[in-house]
Amino acid sequence: MQNSGSLVGRLIITLTLLVIFTGCSESSSGTDPTAPRIQVINAIVDAPALLLTINTDPDDSDGDNTNTDDTTSYSLAFQDATTTQTSVAGELEFSLTRSRLDGTTVTLIGETRLTLENDHIYILLLSGTYAAPTYELIGTENADLPETDNDEALVRVIHTGNEAQTTVWLSDSESTSSGTAFSILSAGQYSDYQLLADPTESRYLLITDSAGNLVFDGGEVTLQENSRYHILITDDPASETGNSTAIIINSSGFVQILLNQQQNPEIRLLNLIPDANNLNFTFSDSFTGTTLTTNTLGYGEISAFDEVEADIVFLDLSVKDDSGSEIYSTVISLNEDTRYTLIVGGYVMEDTLSSSLSSVTEGTVTSFTYMQFINATTYTITDEDGDEQQIDLNIYLLNPGESLDDASSILNNLASLKAKTVLVEAEPAVLVATDAATGDIIAGPHSVFPESGTRMIVSVVEAVNGGEPLSFLILNDTIF
Repeated sequence: MQNSGSLVGRLIITLTLLVIFTGCSESSSGTDPTAPRIQVINAIVDAPALLLTINTDPDDSDGDNTNTDDTTSYSLAFQDATTTQTSVAGELEFSLTRSRLDGTTVTLIGETRLTLENDHIYILLLSGTYAAPTYELIGTENADLPETDNDEALVRVIHTGNEAQTTVWLSDSESTSSGTAFSILSAGQYSDYQLLADPTESRYLLITDSAGNLVFDGGEVTLQENSRYHILITDDPASETGNSTAIIINSSGFVQILLNQQQNPEIRLLNLIPDANNLNFTFSDSFTGTTLTTNTLGYGEISAFDEVEADIVFLDLSVKDDSGSEIYSTVISLNEDTRYTLIVGGYVMEDTLSSSLSSVTEGTVTSFTYMQFINATTYTITDEDGDEQQIDLNIYLLNPGESLDDASSILNNLASLKAKTVLVEAEPAVLVATDAATGDIIAGPHSVFPESGTRMIVSVVEAVNGGEPLSFLILNDTIF
């Protein structure tokens, strides 16, 4: 029987859940006959990290007039899960909040109660989108859990994506012709727990759509005996077309992320070499020498994404100047189902060219902006021991008029030619970069105006001829 996930309780974004957990004792065969058990899974596809706060005594039945000993908090990003916790029968109270970068808290939903019963195991499923999150409490009586032998596991499939119908296969090969459909679900549905024999044997996790087309190939997976798992199907936030993706969650909250081997990797180039114009960047297959892509980029320019066949294991990059002379080369490798930015920086004249590969996996979020920060500095300073060191950066995003002394950094110790993405409010702000070792301001203040549902690439760059003064180079990222 398939149970329809009604996806009730429209929330609005990040979470502070006041629920009730005590110790942790999980049994896949339902051997705990009394206390309810609960696990929380976050499938809100485009949300930032959520704060889950759990209150064990909403009515203050212990009479201590404090929640200090009754609350537990978790931070849950998309596709995160808590461990399965043993709880207490009765009403649980939860509210939803979000902590902003400026330290303030936004309350998104008031006090709401759920009821847990003895002899049950629960999944609190958070799904939907950032703009319209939903939740559902899925309960199963212990008596309805199939009993597992030592060579079996329990598996439930949950479908929170938009695909009208999906079929999940656990197949002996990468073809559905040699396997039996494990679960067929419409959007918003979940299956009962089912027994999986010999879970330690390798199987291919495959997903087909309503027309029978293979849309997700998770590769070979193995599970543990006498354990309980959830296969969670969601939309892929990094996909322009909303392709399905899947993860496997065990009862301890461990999440196995599966890459879609049906999806080829993609790569683009960002030229942060300031002392040369119109450089030629060529990718070729390391084994065959076949040229795959060629881009001519000026300083601060970024190429479009180029798809690379998944069977190409290594790529050679050759950078040539306008005379045709090679000034830099490197070899990189890519994973399936991933978008990459290859950042190339340094100086031609100083022979300090270098590169760094950064994955791009996020989509866009209403009311927020993804900022990818890059430390494009390559010059060195002399430390107190007389050694030459490249500088690491701390990045601050200040409210207009806010003092640096009153703010906390949003990124720490960003190394040379490394990148890190942060989700920030789409509000006017002031960027400042400091030397992580000394605290000295080395770039900024620089005003920025992030727009809702967009992405920006923010690079801390040196002067054209090298060294100080440093400044911010900002590009709008329109890949999603």
